Amino acid sequence: MKNIGVLYTGGTIGMESSEHGLRPATDLSQYIFSGSLKLHWSIWNPLLDSSQIQLSHINQCLDFIEQNQHRYQGFLILHGTDTMAYTAAVVARFWHNASIPIIFTGAQKTWHEKDSDAQNNIQAALSLLESDFYSVGIVFHHTLYNPLDCRKISAEQEEAFASIYQPPLGKFSKQQWHFLPNTTVMQNIFSGSLKQSSTNRTTTYEVKTASTNRLQENLKIASFYLSPTVDFQAIIQAMNTADAIILYTFGNGNMPYHAEFLQAAKYFTQNGGIIINQSQVWQGNANTRYASNHTTHNAGILNAGKRTIEDVWAELVIYLSVFQAGED
Repeated sequence: MKNIGVLYTGGTIGMESSEHGLRPATDLSQYIFSGSLKLHWSIWNPLLDSSQIQLSHINQCLDFIEQNQHRYQGFLILHGTDTMAYTAAVVARFWHNASIPIIFTGAQKTWHEKDSDAQNNIQAALSLLESDFYSVGIVFHHTLYNPLDCRKISAEQEEAFASIYQPPLGKFSKQQWHFLPNTTVMQNIFSGSLKQSSTNRTTTYEVKTASTNRLQENLKIASFYLSPTVDFQAIIQAMNTADAIILYTFGNGNMPYHAEFLQAAKYFTQNGGIIINQSQVWQGNANTRYASNHTTHNAGILNAGKRTIEDVWAELVIYLSVFQAGED
C-alpha cells in the first residue's frame, strides 16, 4: 500500500456556502477515500482561495514535499484553480527529476454541489498516484497536463485547463490512464536559469539545476499587459523599485516604439534588472522576427519565446531567488 501525502491548501473543491459567498472549509478529508492508497492529510490553517496565493504559500508547498519526500510514495496537492498552474510550474521546475508522482488537482464546483467535477478529478488523481507515473502533473477533467505547458482557460467549464504548445500527457477513461507518446516531452527542461542565448534569432534558455528548493518571498515583479494605450511612463516608474518586469506584448512580442522607455530599459537591465518580453497571445512566440523587436533586444529585454505565462513567471522567480542571489 502506497503512503500518499495530501496537502489541502484550499480552493473551490472543498468550499462551503456562506452569507458572503463560497469560502474554504476544512472537512474535505472526511469524504475522500482510496482503498489501495493510505492518505496522510496536511491541511492549511487558514485554507486559502487560490487568488490569495503568495510566494510564501508556494514555499509551504515546496517545504511539504522536501520534508516528506522519503516518507511518502507520492503527493496530492489540492489547490484552487486560479493559481494552480503558477504553483505547479514552480514545483515542476524544482522537481523536474522527481522519482515520485506530485499531482495537483482541484475543481470548478465544490464537493457537495450537484454535478460537481470534484469527485471525478479526485478519482483520476488517485488513480494516477496508483500508476507508474513519476513526475509533476496537473490532473483536471480526465486529462493529465505538463505544468510547464498548461494554462487555465475557463472559469465556467469543467475543462478548465489546456496544454498550449504540446498535446496533454495522458487521458483518463474507463477507470484507467492512457499515456500519450510524448509523455517525456518538456519534463526535464527549463529547470532554472535565465541565461540568454540566441538560436535562429529566438531566445532560448540554458538548463541549470537549483541547489535549494526555496523562493525569496520579498521579490518585486511588476507585470504590464500592453494595449494600444500603454502608459510607458508607468513602466519606467516601476523600474525604480522592481527586481524584474514582465511585459505581456502583442503577437511575436511586438510593442510600440518608445525611445525613453528603451533607454530606461537598457539602464535597468545593465544594472541587474530583468525585463521579459512575453507574448499575451494564446499561442505566442516572443522573438526577434520583426525589426521592431530588435530595438527591445538591444535594450537587454529577454524574449520568452514559446512559453506559457505561468512557466515564464515560475522560471523568473526561481532565477531571482536562487541563481541571481547565489551569484551576488
